[in-house]
Amino acid sequence: MEHYLAADKYKIRANVVYSKINNIYIGSFFGYEGHGCVADSIFLIDKKKKLQLDYDIYKFPKILHKDIFKIEKFRSKFECNTNLGSLSKIGKKLKKSLDTEVFDGHWEYGTEDFDLSLLKKLSSKWSLLIRW
Repeated sequence: MEHYLAADKYKIRANVVYSKINNIYIGSFFGYEGHGCVADSIFLIDKKKKLQLDYDIYKFPKILHKDIFKIEKFRSKFECNTNLGSLSKIGKKLKKSLDTEVFDGHWEYGTEDFDLSLLKKLSSKWSLLIRW
């Protein structure tokens, strides 16, 4: 599983987790859109690089459901379940990771093999506060 997390001191800007299975990307994201709004969804990018977003797991092939559940469970570990849009204690620990870059207004963590072009693809449909 690959993971990317960007946050400032107030909100999660983007929390994206995916797995690459048979040359398709299946994943889940959560992030701040601005004006107090957050969004989350499941996504699939097929072999032709076509993006599918949906909240309903049943809109995706049944063979992927087990993977989607694992991905969403992993992603949610970094999100506070009592304060929507905030980091959990585990999420806050990532700020101190050697794989984290700190910028003026936010910080970003990413696993070594996270495909950053995937963020650009997602941000074409997902209206985040930050863009790639």
